[in-house]
Amino acid sequence: MGDNVFQEYSFYMRILRRYVDTGIAELQDESDALNIYLVTLMNHPLVKVQVLGDEVGGAIFTNVVMRFVHDIIDKMKFKSQLMQSDIRQMGEVIRWTSRKKQDGWQGLLNMIGAKCGDYGFDKNFYKSVFNQSERLNTDKTMWEKMIIDWNQALIEKMKKEVSDSIEQKKDDIEKKLNSYLEDIPKYIEKEQIDKREFKQAWGMMNGSWSTSEFQRFLKIVHLQSQYPQIIKITNKMGRIADEEGTQWMSLAQGTTQKIEHSSRSDILGVTIGNDLNAMMATEMVYASDEELEDIFLKRYVSHRLQVFRYKSEIMKPVRQMNATKMIRRGPMIVCIDTSASMIGRPEKISYSVLLRILAIANLQKRPCFLIGFSVSINPIDVSSDPNAVMDFFSKSTSGETNAKRMLEKTFELLENNDRYMNADILWVTDFRIPMPDASQLIKIQQYRAFGTCFYGLQIGISKMVEEWQPYFDEIEQIGYIPHRLY
Repeated sequence: MGDNVFQEYSFYMRILRRYVDTGIAELQDESDALNIYLVTLMNHPLVKVQVLGDEVGGAIFTNVVMRFVHDIIDKMKFKSQLMQSDIRQMGEVIRWTSRKKQDGWQGLLNMIGAKCGDYGFDKNFYKSVFNQSERLNTDKTMWEKMIIDWNQALIEKMKKEVSDSIEQKKDDIEKKLNSYLEDIPKYIEKEQIDKREFKQAWGMMNGSWSTSEFQRFLKIVHLQSQYPQIIKITNKMGRIADEEGTQWMSLAQGTTQKIEHSSRSDILGVTIGNDLNAMMATEMVYASDEELEDIFLKRYVSHRLQVFRYKSEIMKPVRQMNATKMIRRGPMIVCIDTSASMIGRPEKISYSVLLRILAIANLQKRPCFLIGFSVSINPIDVSSDPNAVMDFFSKSTSGETNAKRMLEKTFELLENNDRYMNADILWVTDFRIPMPDASQLIKIQQYRAFGTCFYGLQIGISKMVEEWQPYFDEIEQIGYIPHRLY
């Protein structure tokens, strides 16, 4: 089939994210029933009130609707697979000999008519044409037109099935959405749950609310407070560049004295801008906090800092943005050790790291790839398969650790997919990992030289990490000692 009747998961994710960020309900494909329905849903007055401008409402809306989108796409992909036999048959029919056409056209038309007669294929028209034997063998354009009409009928059939699936599910999704947007914010307020922690835990709920399941993930999120190394290393992964991807922005401070006709106390009021010399103290708090720095930088770039308006000054603080050369940020690749030595607390810490990385990837709209590794590897494209992360959480750790195949998969991503160039790569492991071949270690250094960053979070104590240290930009350590059973 030539025309797409639905898009990839990431296409609809971009539309929803733009809506939550800007309030724009974007119709990118007028022939896509799923895109049309999403626009209708986004333009609903109640949804606008509860979602736009509210980060909790935006997170609830995005996850619930993307669960719905994923279900529709999964069903349609299954339907597409069933239609592959028809598509293969089209390829065969177009190459039929004159003899084959003469013997088989009636059975072919009956088969197409039974499957596609309700979707625009006119079996009787072609029957009347092909009854004229001279046209059947001499008029190739009519045979080709039949195949084109057959293909178009299959497209229309798929479009109808997409519309029917949406119609079947839309009442349930709208009821669920209304209920969640009403109840979940009340729960957050009652339990005094931090909004950032809520978004991390809710991100793993796959669009369905369960208090017990939410509390389970929230406990994992809370490990970030217990182990600040998680925050530190994931902030490295969440590096910020400008829109062109060429600079890292940092803040320098000092003072300079200027003598003018009136004093600094001559303040007119407060406005917005990006004059760092007039910046209010509250903005300085954002600039100096690792977790809030991204918000400050976004406000600075968009000229949305809160600044004083004043006539003159006698002692003027000097604050300026320094720019250091930096390659455009790429996606994030998280490699989590799933060997037996990570059972227990280390495993929970690994999950907490992953939750924070996923939150950063979502905030910065960056692709994220997850590789679980022990003896075997389990690569997951997080941006295209929301169920896969839940499956990862449900699998238990086992086996020994082997970095060779994990590195092979990492290099494969970097070499074969332009999306993964200049990636930030994080290993979460106890680093009880034998060193791989020298050729792989050389490759790590080559990628680092061209802008790929390798970070590590060591959970536990192992001197083997010293051998790995030269191949990483930074390794943080959580000195966890497992409990021994006697």
